[in-house]
Amino acid sequence: MRDGWLAENFFRHDSFPGSAWERNAPPALPVHSEGGAFKTVSSRAEPGNKAETLPLPEKGQYDAPSGASCGAARATARKGRRTTKISSNGLTPVPEPNENSPCHVSVMPDEIVHGVSECSPRIVIDGTYGAGGHSRLLLDVVGDGGMVIGLDRDPAVLARVESEPAVDRLSVFLGSYEQAAKALEASGLEYADAMVLDLGLSSDQLADRDRGFSFQHDGPLDLRFDPENGIPASEWLARNNEKAIADAIYQFGEERFSRRIAREIVARAKRREPVRTVAALVEICRRCVPRGKHHDIHPATRTFQALRIAVNEELEILTRTLEQAPEWLSSGGRLAVISFHSLEDRIVKNAFRDDDRWNVLTKKPLRPSQEEVAVNARSRSAKLRVAERV
Repeated sequence: MRDGWLAENFFRHDSFPGSAWERNAPPALPVHSEGGAFKTVSSRAEPGNKAETLPLPEKGQYDAPSGASCGAARATARKGRRTTKISSNGLTPVPEPNENSPCHVSVMPDEIVHGVSECSPRIVIDGTYGAGGHSRLLLDVVGDGGMVIGLDRDPAVLARVESEPAVDRLSVFLGSYEQAAKALEASGLEYADAMVLDLGLSSDQLADRDRGFSFQHDGPLDLRFDPENGIPASEWLARNNEKAIADAIYQFGEERFSRRIAREIVARAKRREPVRTVAALVEICRRCVPRGKHHDIHPATRTFQALRIAVNEELEILTRTLEQAPEWLSSGGRLAVISFHSLEDRIVKNAFRDDDRWNVLTKKPLRPSQEEVAVNARSRSAKLRVAERV
């Protein structure tokens, strides 16, 4: 990426007259050029008093209008943004998401906006960009003088938007959220004021039959967020023995019939019938999980969750991120994490509780409202925890 792009587009406005942000927000971080290289002059604010427990916001302020189409919802995004991507070779401009692409409904939008807006952020990291729903809301939070930095491990996120015009104030980087420090550095920044993580799958990933995330359709058993790196789930099964497979399904999926499932997977491999497709694994799960034992969920749900977590090293990355995140945030900055199963939530809860660099703002996790669950069933298991950098 050319250095001139930063000079032209980074922090185009220093303030936004007449708004609450002008009265309450800290000054925009200045960017200086020395010999063609950009650096950020930044310092942490003095630590203040710990904030009170985060209250619930009024519902509906950031919901899409009733009956609104996906395109109409996306049209509410502020014009004039720009997105970029990062790879091992550098930065490349990429466009705004196509409003005709499959619509992903962001989970708990009111709570996310409320959770980060109270610290008057100018720089916010969306560590799980996905379809960009949370990022578009966060652009309104940071205002015209701010910036949202997005990250996503999935190359399809960038491929989906590459045919659209580039826009301002939004940079999207290809990589895991544990690489946030690199994204900040590439943006000429030292710290962010807030960070958001939505640990759920997107609708686009579930709809892609070549990825294997949904067991509703047959396809290759891949399960990788980044198909260009790592090994697919089918190869992971082929490389591991029965005990390792059973332990992973039990630990990451909390599947009580994990040993039956692992035994059948290995038996098929010995018969030279390795599990390579979604349908093959679903068949094994149906055979090994007694009817009625999982009640309202599909018998393959826990196994697919476990293999996805194992293949993508999700819990390890989450743990490392929570350990490093305080170093990425300015004093008083906030981290908001939406989890979707007990393993993730337990890691977030313990990390916030045990690290004295965090002040927990949600003594109990926030849950989506009944109204949101009725509209977006995928939100039903979501839990939001928010902490403040001391």
